[in-house]
Amino acid sequence: MYAFPLLDGEDLAGVRQELAQLQYVDGKATAKGLAREAKNNQQSTYEDPRARELLGRIQKLMVEHRSVQVAAFPRQLRRVMINRYDEGEEYDWHVDRSLMGTVPNVSRTDLSFTLFLTPPEEYDGGELVIEIEGAQRTVKLPAGHIVIYPTYHLHKVSKVTRGSRVSCVGWIESCIPDPLFRDTLWRLSRYMGDTRASSTPKQIVALREIYERLVKLGSH
Repeated sequence: MYAFPLLDGEDLAGVRQELAQLQYVDGKATAKGLAREAKNNQQSTYEDPRARELLGRIQKLMVEHRSVQVAAFPRQLRRVMINRYDEGEEYDWHVDRSLMGTVPNVSRTDLSFTLFLTPPEEYDGGELVIEIEGAQRTVKLPAGHIVIYPTYHLHKVSKVTRGSRVSCVGWIESCIPDPLFRDTLWRLSRYMGDTRASSTPKQIVALREIYERLVKLGSH
């Protein structure tokens, strides 16, 4: 699981200003099977041109962000949408689908993400809870921060008890499908950044060579 700031300043202010203009529909429209029973929220409609424009801008900012590139190695984003939870709404325990689309445009969903767009002081409840190796991790981040995690983890959004929680959610097909390989590359990238000031130019290049070799191996 990776969490870091994605939007700030004018980007965040512009996105939040446009959220109030969006149209929302019942979130069950895109849920299937057991997830449909667990889902009680609202989501932006793709028929709304303002939503399409806003989501396109968010996706562009995401794929160009260095931390997203290093953590996720995105090949493509799938079904990105704006979710809204008003008082009393929640999304109980569920797991996201591992494949999305229809033949011949089927893609893996290696990673799920939530980009928080509402400041946490504006609502109570609404925590994203992810079960990782038997332990529950609770995530409630400042507006503009994103959390990215493997799609196969059980997770839920707790019931909102005050205010409204708005976020952008979606799925990532990664160029590096193996989660252990992705995490190794993330750790190596962080190490390279931490040691750059104390490394010689040759050491920096040598580490970069190892990193790129691993990227090539992991992308097969």
